[in-house]
Amino acid sequence: MMDMDHTIDIFRMLSDESRLRLLILLSYQPLCVCQLSEIMEKTQPAISSHLAKLRANGLVAYDKHGQWVFYHLKYDNEVLDLLLKYLVHNRTSFPTLEKDRAAYDSVVRGDTKCQHGIGVKNDE
Repeated sequence: MMDMDHTIDIFRMLSDESRLRLLILLSYQPLCVCQLSEIMEKTQPAISSHLAKLRANGLVAYDKHGQWVFYHLKYDNEVLDLLLKYLVHNRTSFPTLEKDRAAYDSVVRGDTKCQHGIGVKNDE
């Protein structure tokens, strides 16, 4: 069971567009910072800063594969899960999310500057 302070912290995390976009992208599959940076057209330090905040609030975690670090969702919150599913399902209503999905599709196909060579398309 979550307490009210933790719930408020989660909503603070979601109030930032970049962090919300990151959570949506990570709902498709684990991704590395260079992939997220390319998809969102933001610098790697900016992406890393947002990921650190999400990680500190227990919303994302990471796994290392060689020199690569892949971030993935890590939460047990039914409301957050429903919100992300709603946004993914209705992404065509949100131009930024639709653009992110098109860029995501390109990156996981391998049309990327990222050199780790891992990308498995998840058809959401």
